[in-house]
Amino acid sequence: MTDKRKSLGCCEFVLRDGRRIPVHLFLRSSGRSLSIRLSYGEVDCYVRPYHTMEQIQRLLERALSKREGFYLDRPFYKEGEYLFCLGKKKRIVYGTGGDETAFAVRSNCKNPLVRFRALFQGYVEKRTKEIGRRMGLDLTGYRIRTGLFLSYYGCCFPTKKQIKFDYRLYAYQPQIIDSVIYHEVTHLFEKGHNDRFYKILYLYCPEYDKLNALLARGVFEGETI
Repeated sequence: MTDKRKSLGCCEFVLRDGRRIPVHLFLRSSGRSLSIRLSYGEVDCYVRPYHTMEQIQRLLERALSKREGFYLDRPFYKEGEYLFCLGKKKRIVYGTGGDETAFAVRSNCKNPLVRFRALFQGYVEKRTKEIGRRMGLDLTGYRIRTGLFLSYYGCCFPTKKQIKFDYRLYAYQPQIIDSVIYHEVTHLFEKGHNDRFYKILYLYCPEYDKLNALLARGVFEGETI
C-alpha cells in the first residue's frame, strides 16, 4: 500500500561545490525512518513528525555524497521548457505543429514525460531486437520494459526473458543507448562481468568504454563522439 503523504514544502540543499538543489519534504503516514528518493536535479525526502531538521540534513548529506555527480547533473528534462530526445534539445510545445526542434504533446497532457516514455518504449523494443539479431539471438519472446530506476540504466533477467531500461536513456545519442543495449544482451551469453563477457561485448560494441564514459558524464547535444 502506498503511503499517504502531506507536503511540508520545498527547501534548498547546498552541495559541497556550492550548487543548490530543491528538496521536497513530505510527511509520512507510516514507517519509522527517514527515506529519500533521488531524481535528476531534485530530491523527495519523507520524514516523520518527530524528525528534526538536523536529522534530515544528515540524511541528505549521506545520500547525496554517494550520488553526487551521477543523478544530479543531467538535465534530460526541465519542466515547462525543454527535454533532450536522442541527444537533441527539444522545446516542449502543446498541441500540433512545430518543427524538428519541438517536442509536441497534446494540449490536455499534464506531463510531457508520458509521451517521452512511450516513444522510448517503442524505440528500445525495436532496437533491442535488432541488436539481438545482429548478435545471433531471437528476442521475439522477450519482454522489454522501461521505468525510472535509481541504480542502473539497464538490467537483464534471462530466466524471465525480460530486459529493463531506464527511460531517461532516451535523452542520449543513439550510439550511447546502443552501448547499454549491447551490454544487457551480452548477459544472455554470460551472466557475470568476466573476461568472456567483455570479449563478446567488445566484439559487437568496440567503443563501449568510450560510450559508457559519455553516459556517465551526461553527454547530450553539441558534443561529438
